[in-house]
Amino acid sequence: MLRAKGRTIKGDAFGVPEWTGDFSFVQMADTQLGMAEQFGTVNGMAGVTGWSCEKEMADLAVGHINRLNPAFAIVCGDLVNEPPLEDGEKRADQISDFQKTFAKLNPSIPLVCVCGNHDVGNVPNRASIDEYKSSFGDDYFSFWCRGVKCIVVNSQLWKDSTQAPDIAVEHTKWLASELESARADGARHILLFGHVPLFLEAADEPSSYFSIDRPLRLQLLDSLAEAGCTHYFCGHYHRNGGGTYEAFSGRRVEVVITAAVGTNILDRAGAKLLKDGGAGDATIGPSRSGLRVVKVGQDSIKHKWHTFADLAHRGSHSHGSPVVGRERSNSHSRQAQADSGAGGDCCPPRSPGGNGGASPSPRQARARVPSTSTSVRRLLAEEWELLRAVRLAALKESPDAFETSYDTAKKRNPQSWVQQADAAATSHMRCTFVAVDEHGVAVGLASLYRDMPPAGDHSRSAEIIAARRAEVVQFWVAPKYRGSQNGRVAKRLLDAIMKWGRNRGVQLVLLGVKPGNRRALTFYARYGFTRVEPEAGADERKSCCEQQMAIRMDGRPVGSMSEFWEKNTELTWSSSISQAIPVTIALAAAAVAAIILLRQR
Repeated sequence: MLRAKGRTIKGDAFGVPEWTGDFSFVQMADTQLGMAEQFGTVNGMAGVTGWSCEKEMADLAVGHINRLNPAFAIVCGDLVNEPPLEDGEKRADQISDFQKTFAKLNPSIPLVCVCGNHDVGNVPNRASIDEYKSSFGDDYFSFWCRGVKCIVVNSQLWKDSTQAPDIAVEHTKWLASELESARADGARHILLFGHVPLFLEAADEPSSYFSIDRPLRLQLLDSLAEAGCTHYFCGHYHRNGGGTYEAFSGRRVEVVITAAVGTNILDRAGAKLLKDGGAGDATIGPSRSGLRVVKVGQDSIKHKWHTFADLAHRGSHSHGSPVVGRERSNSHSRQAQADSGAGGDCCPPRSPGGNGGASPSPRQARARVPSTSTSVRRLLAEEWELLRAVRLAALKESPDAFETSYDTAKKRNPQSWVQQADAAATSHMRCTFVAVDEHGVAVGLASLYRDMPPAGDHSRSAEIIAARRAEVVQFWVAPKYRGSQNGRVAKRLLDAIMKWGRNRGVQLVLLGVKPGNRRALTFYARYGFTRVEPEAGADERKSCCEQQMAIRMDGRPVGSMSEFWEKNTELTWSSSISQAIPVTIALAAAAVAAIILLRQR
């Protein structure tokens, strides 16, 4: 483990500002030894104590990193759970176990540590930062790796610097200087590493516990984009997430949120993501915990999340070769897990008796902990292979439910899938959510596309009116996961895309169902959709073979499509006029004042 000193890291692998060729590194987040104990109930089992489960996941991480042999590995914050300046003995024990575990890394692979809120405190001050530095080195610093400038920030100073205002000012000045010098020195790429995400899904979303407050966030994103920083790697969310911000100049910054090496958090059904983070139950185990592999090319940055179970499965077939860019397997060998030591979910409670209070053996623990549930999340930009697999599965299983045929989709070139996945993951006009089982296989898919203004009409009012309406497309759930007895996957997918649309001002959601699909018609009706007549000018070919259904976000009756849009168009224009009147009056007053002034002269 390398410790930064003097705001930099020195080592054999670092300090080279010249581009020397492609390389890869491993990004991790939230090893957070002790988090499961804080939750108390993990994987549905109560009474978790200690941090053996997080240590077990960290051990798996070390083994896989040694096999992958990256240029370096980095942990983006929350190395341990116990905060500074509280229970010193527990914190010291957690830090000791962290350092012992990662001391098993191959000495040729540098480990870089980033501070998180559990490392320097939710409200950091000089004492808490100094405590962190005594164990891990500087809280912010930079280094070169083969022509790439890597900048590590103390993101908690962005979150709350009320007790360290002077340090925050120094941090801001230092970051500006590092960005400027990186560009002047001809960095091939500029990468930023921190703990707290700038945003979870979109740059204009409201502030939340899991992200930087919106005003500062937008300032930072603009500064990073203009400086040429293309990626911000972080954690804190205990789930994967992120998106891409595009500045007025056209330059982009991708926020990459990486799930935990240790304990992860499941989305809570019905929770408001941006209000409370949607935090549900805690979960940990090889099928949930993992790391991200990042491949750095001369003109590209590619990254992919892998669970430890996925890595174990690949390792048993790849003879230790790197996994970057390879397609995720659609099946998972439990025998491969067992052979590699990556068993089922961990963190069983300590037994009150039977074996004298000792923790059960790994075999006993795996047998006692129930399997984790299917998760629903937004597709990530790099997951084009996952999108392709689930889309082809849908078209093959339910050919009559979609306009596109399986054969047509199968002939699409990879680049088209890459572009679709990127848009589905980062665009503010569309989204795609997937349901993923415990093996990382997508078993459901749902997309929401907001309307675009009519061709040739580039006015702001036309864009606003169109974007208030959206359509559900590509909705499919594997047969095994249909019905209320199988986790309500369909409802959770629909909930997810509806929430995404609601957060972006969508007022009306439409969809089309083949008339003979009684099950789908019943499902949508129960959700609140009502049958409607196609609006004037609709595609006659599509209208004659689909039943149109709609739902208003405010819960009011839909009525006819034409009536709805006449009212909303009137509202939009009346709103625009009401906003324009004060401006017009102000301009007129300014003109009168100017005339009077001229006459006085």
